[in-house]
Amino acid sequence: MIHETYDPIVQQRSGLPLLLVPLRPQRGTALVLERRDGRLDVVVAGVPVPGRRSGGHRASYLVDTSVHGLTFAVPARSADPWSFSVTFRLSCRVVDPTVVVRSSCRDMAAAVYESMAGVARNITPKFGVLAADRATIEIQDVLRDARSPDGLDLSVVSVDVEAADAQDLMTTRRNLLLEQINREARRDVAKGSRDEMLAHFMAINGGDPSAYLRLEREAQERDDKNHLDLVKVLLESGGLPAGESSRISKRMLEHMLPSSQHLRSGQYRGRLPKAPPGVPGGARPVIDATGQAEAEGD
Repeated sequence: MIHETYDPIVQQRSGLPLLLVPLRPQRGTALVLERRDGRLDVVVAGVPVPGRRSGGHRASYLVDTSVHGLTFAVPARSADPWSFSVTFRLSCRVVDPTVVVRSSCRDMAAAVYESMAGVARNITPKFGVLAADRATIEIQDVLRDARSPDGLDLSVVSVDVEAADAQDLMTTRRNLLLEQINREARRDVAKGSRDEMLAHFMAINGGDPSAYLRLEREAQERDDKNHLDLVKVLLESGGLPAGESSRISKRMLEHMLPSSQHLRSGQYRGRLPKAPPGVPGGARPVIDATGQAEAEGD
């Protein structure tokens, strides 16, 4: 599909005396005079037209030699069931007006379309529609080393390769990309310590740690319940050796109440307050009505 083009032959006159053609071609144009024997003479901008009175020419062509833009899209196959649309944006200038006149070119984009389409269609079948960027780069590399068509100065402004009629595929691709970004962002958190997990929960909850602490507490409660259920089954089975029931109960208590180990091991014994002198059993002294101290609890 052609979006932008131009007709390089601005004016064509046949069977008319040259008195009706301009004295001099204007800037950005060239005058091509066709002799009666078929030869072509080119008069560039600013140069007087020769032999205007003597005749000898049967036709004249005023050719546009300024720079113009060309834009067109080429449908091309991909390695997938979907197809590509390759959009070329080119700048074009006629450097040999006789080529344009001999080919009777009246649509410049159509004149270069097939050569550009051939490049695109040789490359795109190697790529899936999700690899449009790679296809674009390869097309640009080929065109960078290519010669301009005869009589033209053709430059590539841009090449865009896009998936055609595959909006659902592109939406899926974006969703997969977002999922991958989220997964990568959370991988370090998943591998981290409890503090990193807590920091993550606080970051996504405005600094509030309660969500993580609640999950942590619920997980601990489930774990404790599972342990209790297991111990209950073992104790009620009646198949445990002597003393094994006591040992299991003790281990269970240590698991659920870690601080009880300190109490039984005597680690806190040295931290208890000592009884004042003369007060047996650590009882607190009181003052009786006579002002004498006596132990409370006697």
